[in-house]
Amino acid sequence: MPQTQLTQTRQITHLTTGWRFHRGEIDIRNFESVSGDELVAAEWLKTGNQGVARAGYPDADWRNVNLPHDFVIEEEFSPDARSTHGYLPVGVGWYRKTLSLPTEDEGRRIFLEFDGVYRDCSVWLNGHFVGRHLSGYTSFSFEISDICQYGGENALAVQVDAHEQELWSYEGGGIYRDVRLVKTAPVYIPYCGTFITAMPKEETGGDPASLAVQTDLVNSGSDPAACEILCEAFSPGGELAAVVRWSGS
Repeated sequence: MPQTQLTQTRQITHLTTGWRFHRGEIDIRNFESVSGDELVAAEWLKTGNQGVARAGYPDADWRNVNLPHDFVIEEEFSPDARSTHGYLPVGVGWYRKTLSLPTEDEGRRIFLEFDGVYRDCSVWLNGHFVGRHLSGYTSFSFEISDICQYGGENALAVQVDAHEQELWSYEGGGIYRDVRLVKTAPVYIPYCGTFITAMPKEETGGDPASLAVQTDLVNSGSDPAACEILCEAFSPGGELAAVVRWSGS
């Protein structure tokens, strides 16, 4: 069986600027959940029936914001709000952003990575529900490869519900950390796909300190692919301390 030759490298774009923001809930009943093939052929992509997660949605009255963003801190203090949250009212916020993807990206794997959203977060792209994350203190990633519009604009919508509480302190609300668009080859290391375990020499019986590296590798294609994984460890001074290579298919 032939092996795939990989020439694409991982490309990371930071999505920190150019967001539109709306404070409060909006109607989302016209969202549709369809497969990638149905999405391309869907008639509503060619009509004026636009939802908040579709290109052309009228968001001119939404605010321009950059990340990180906290919409709770922008509110007025209220004695009716929770004292553990600094007497600031929480609520729901919506974010929108348009992503342009060239036709050359078709066939690659496309991901959205969120470093932190407080708190309950739901994500849509091009009218398609992508996924939900229910913690304000953990990062997460969604793959969007099959619902992207290549050679055109993609409408990204993020709903953030900050009502739930995780600590007895001010926690804010919104997309408060970085968001990235990540493009990879069909064979790739997934999000959080590298795990490192270190043992100091005091725990190795007097031997030098050890470093164990575990790396996951995903082949989303149908053919085997020849791969090489290179792991390099550097000292605190920046000197190369160890190199581990693995190759296979």
